Amino acid sequence: MSYLSSLEAQPILPHQPVLYSYPDRLLRLCVFQAGIYSQGYPGWFERIIHRIYLVFSKCVCSSKLFNAEIAQERLNNFQTLGAEVEMIVSSGAQIQTISFRASEFRAKLEGFGASWDKRNVEGKEVLAITPPAEQPGSWQAFEAQMIARFKWEKLDSGLIITCKDASSINLEQSPKLFVHCNSASTVSCMLGSRIGFWLGCGQDICLYDPRGTWNSSGVPSEGGYYQDADAVLQHEIGKGDHNMSDVWVTAACGGSCVAGYLKKEHHAEGINMMVESGYVNLNEDFVAHQAAPVRWFVNRYHTALYNRIIDVEGPRETGFKMDTLWEDLKKHESSRVVVIYPENDEYLPTPATPDKMVTLAKKVNYQGNVSKISFLSTKKYPHRDRFYDYNGATTQVLQSVFRREE
Repeated sequence: MSYLSSLEAQPILPHQPVLYSYPDRLLRLCVFQAGIYSQGYPGWFERIIHRIYLVFSKCVCSSKLFNAEIAQERLNNFQTLGAEVEMIVSSGAQIQTISFRASEFRAKLEGFGASWDKRNVEGKEVLAITPPAEQPGSWQAFEAQMIARFKWEKLDSGLIITCKDASSINLEQSPKLFVHCNSASTVSCMLGSRIGFWLGCGQDICLYDPRGTWNSSGVPSEGGYYQDADAVLQHEIGKGDHNMSDVWVTAACGGSCVAGYLKKEHHAEGINMMVESGYVNLNEDFVAHQAAPVRWFVNRYHTALYNRIIDVEGPRETGFKMDTLWEDLKKHESSRVVVIYPENDEYLPTPATPDKMVTLAKKVNYQGNVSKISFLSTKKYPHRDRFYDYNGATTQVLQSVFRREE
């Protein structure tokens, strides 16, 4: 069955608002964002809330809607560049994934006559693509897509820099797999810089849209999000390219606890975790710092985040509390955790929140396997900023991920 026909055969499920009161729906919209206001379910109530958001753009209750036409264009672009787009089954849903394998991307480059290897540029070891000697129109189009979608840099010499600091990366070793737990504030095919960063380091990467988001069917819930993430991870591991100890689950902001769930489920297998601008406990780290009416509202209606759709018994739902999920974990001798944050985060208290995550990580990982990395954001909204735009933070992250065992 082709990808498009599989979408036609699996229509997006309705949100079934009858199961939720209007206060429930408001809280769910704030937390699940694009997973609620998707192509499959823009109810009149959600439309009004988003119209309010567009008027008061500084409101943090929900993100600005993604453009479905642009998202489809980006998805097509990534497929041209070698992405595999799949629909996988998760309890009560079908989940769209996008994955790149570095080996397949390298083969695609070599098919054009290009090469991809380490080079020394201005005294720094980088990973770079050397374009083919002859550059037909097909290569020029491919190169333009690479640079535009992955945010890679082309030098005057013609070299295309895919990784600006490759000194820590051993390309003779099998690549690691980075599975990104998307927060549903946007769709995964809009995260070109993230894809380009890890693929540009010669690594494998998989992203997905959780249930209810764009082409992924199903009704969002905390338990449903956990099931989606684990289904994606198990699917990728099932391809036979990686062991669980080679996997890094990554997340930013709202995806933090979902990555934490994968860490909890596969901790004994040595899975690794990287969290950016994340939290340990949604209520304590974010809600508790809001105005009194907001705190009351969330505490009153927090069960609206729980599963009310899936019949089978699912994961334990805690209200997105990583510390509760991890309370029974034992220390693992080799798995790693990397905590990354902007020092001037406008939403989460710093360094208190990342320090809290580091303290939790050290309870289940040996101290030397836990890293805390910060950067001073120069962007208008630091919370949304990412480490790979800052050379110092990038080098520290790569050293933490690829450091050699003694």
